[in-house]
Amino acid sequence: MNPARVFCLVMSLSAVGSPVLAEYKIGDTVVVVHDTKIKVGDKTLQDVSRGVGLKVQAVEGDWLWVSNLAAGWVKQHDVATPTQAIEIFTEQIEKDPHDADAFICRGLAWFDKQEVDIAIADLNEAIRLDPKHPSAYSSRAICWWSKREVDKAIADCSEAIRLDPKEPMYLANRGILWNMKGEYEKATEDADAALHLNPDFISAHIVRGNALIRQNEYAKALGEFNEALRINPREATAYGLRGRVLAGSGDYDGAVKDFDKAVQIDPKDMNTCNEIARFYATCPDDEHRNGRKAVEFAQRACELSSWRWASSISVLASAYAEDGDFDQAVEWQEKATEMVTGKRRDDYRARLNLYKAHKPLRASQQNVSRTRRYEAVDKTAD
Repeated sequence: MNPARVFCLVMSLSAVGSPVLAEYKIGDTVVVVHDTKIKVGDKTLQDVSRGVGLKVQAVEGDWLWVSNLAAGWVKQHDVATPTQAIEIFTEQIEKDPHDADAFICRGLAWFDKQEVDIAIADLNEAIRLDPKHPSAYSSRAICWWSKREVDKAIADCSEAIRLDPKEPMYLANRGILWNMKGEYEKATEDADAALHLNPDFISAHIVRGNALIRQNEYAKALGEFNEALRINPREATAYGLRGRVLAGSGDYDGAVKDFDKAVQIDPKDMNTCNEIARFYATCPDDEHRNGRKAVEFAQRACELSSWRWASSISVLASAYAEDGDFDQAVEWQEKATEMVTGKRRDDYRARLNLYKAHKPLRASQQNVSRTRRYEAVDKTAD
């Protein structure tokens, strides 16, 4: 059993404890309730254990196209909505109160329903039952991340890695957390280690690409997202991030095409919504900026992340600034600044000072240093 998840980021029961088929839509999160397989045709691409969360990307009859380490089809009767999954895992716990895996699975399902404290309680119980279960620590790390307890999340990821150093998911998850702290070299090291274990691990390519973006290594970042899309041409997050890279290099039309493709694949991908909002709020090209669209997509990203993601809240602030509402921009940027630590806090404070001066944020081109990535523009002069 390995219900590890990437952060970045999931029906009533029958008499035999199986989910009733639901009307799934693209973008829905489903939870694996019976060990299953991701398949294309007769070929099995990946074995998936109960508790794993999957994102629905297409629906055909009783089959769902989903992505995890691989992308392919799973049978609907092997997955459930988070609500159904909780009922199923509760039934399994009642049958065997010492089933640590069932506690992990139920904890993750509670997390999908945004009941983070209840999720942590289940994961604590799983760790009590089995202190050497790496997935329990990795899953609890996701909960700490959502509560902005980044150091606790890193500690749990590190323990999962110590217990199972050959699982690339744990390394990718810690890489995401290092990126959040502005520790980009450490994020890259974890992504490299994950890719050494599995060269086709999409999440690790995305982690490394994100670290490269933040260090203005746009050409290298483009290669990471291209590789992610080679592995899975329906990876919405990779399209959204590649759009950001294209925008950073001045290819604004190419960026819009990638953003449109990402939304078409998964309209509920919070990373995509965030990147689109960032583009419309901060694009250096006047013709491509659109404050109204920026606010719309930024609000959607915040809602999809349950208002827990500092990046989406900061982008919302930049969207309000572009739309001319600097009071809202200051309010939301103050909230975002409180949520980050380390090197990112200095960057967020600099943005806050812009908005207090009634100046919006502008992304600059890739060939400038990090300290000049954003230019102050006097909105009243536009």
